Amino acid sequence: MRKLVAALVTVIILSISLAMGSAAARTPTPTATMSPLPSPTPSPTATPTIPPDQIAVFRAHTWVDAHLVGAPIVAKIGDTDCGQSVPVAIVCDPISCGPVQDVPVVSNQVKPGCGFDGAKISFLVAGKPALPTVTWHAGRGPFLELVAGYPFASFGGTFSWPGQLPWLDRNDSETASVLIPYIGDKACGYNDILTGEWGTTGWIRNAYHYSLIAYSNEQRVGCGYEGAPITFKLVDAQGNILATAGQKGVWHAWDGTPATFESLNLTMVPPGDIRVGSVGTGDSRESDGPLIDVVVLGLALAGLATLATGATLRKRTT
Repeated sequence: MRKLVAALVTVIILSISLAMGSAAARTPTPTATMSPLPSPTPSPTATPTIPPDQIAVFRAHTWVDAHLVGAPIVAKIGDTDCGQSVPVAIVCDPISCGPVQDVPVVSNQVKPGCGFDGAKISFLVAGKPALPTVTWHAGRGPFLELVAGYPFASFGGTFSWPGQLPWLDRNDSETASVLIPYIGDKACGYNDILTGEWGTTGWIRNAYHYSLIAYSNEQRVGCGYEGAPITFKLVDAQGNILATAGQKGVWHAWDGTPATFESLNLTMVPPGDIRVGSVGTGDSRESDGPLIDVVVLGLALAGLATLATGATLRKRTT
């Protein structure tokens, strides 16, 4: 009996062991996995610094079709693009500078075909050829007024007017203009700047500084051509003519250089020929010539009449 019980216990123990072994065999052993390493953060590529002797930089305004705009500029030497413009934020006083850009132009050591001392640089403004051209020299170049598109004339100077006129700060509208250029009876431009004239002690009362643009015939039929006489008229907000300048301008296309900019100080003549004097130099007073001639002729005739009368009286006395 004891042998039988021992045999049963042995069978039970073996059965349990075999069952546990089978279960362990069916349970998969987890495979160890490696966590992915974090991707390295890409470091920015350093922009190479161009040595000062290998770059020329020009600051510029851009004019397209007789209007000051912030159009993109491309600098070219021959057929090679050697620089493109970047906007610059600067503050001017007493008027705005308008949109200003810097144009860096690299040397031929930085980019083959580009600058060398004395190389001629031409510019494209909004894809159009522009004037003037300049020469390459390392460092900061002169301030440029780049002119593209339709030609136009540019005038500036001073005049006097009794009373307050609206100040214009880079005006671009004919309707807001104060001083208008006329060719014949046709309005041909706009007054972009009008500010008080400043002296050593501040604003000179009733004295103004102006700048204006006169269109070409290509831009507006009947307007400017080389040598065309220009009349300047002062107008109010409703477009009524307050006065006409005693001086006339002459239309010449402006190429962005001082040589083709016309400086002209004006004498305003309101209706009734009551003159308002000019400020500074440049007052030609052209309209005074005929009046002086008439006065001189009248005095001469009066003198001759007096002599004739005296001779007649002497004869009668004799």
